[in-house]
Amino acid sequence: MVIANISGAIKRINDIVYKVKSQSISAAAYRVIEDIEKYNRIGGLQNEISRLATQIYILNEMSAPRNKAIMALLKLQAYGVFTGIKALNPV
Repeated sequence: MVIANISGAIKRINDIVYKVKSQSISAAAYRVIEDIEKYNRIGGLQNEISRLATQIYILNEMSAPRNKAIMALLKLQAYGVFTGIKALNPV
């Protein structure tokens, strides 16, 4: 698997070298700048994904006790324990 990754990386490098050789110096420089900008954007997106994943984890942890209580109430209602209480049926 590592060999496949290395050979894939070498192929990509060879492709880039071929493209750069077929371009003028200014076009190659512009391409490098574009690649750096894309790399920075990807890094920013990865940071944003990490931040959002942390927020989701925190929200899930905060709502877990409430979710357990709701599930317990629904089970009791399914067993008929709360059939006469109107507070559970706000409709």
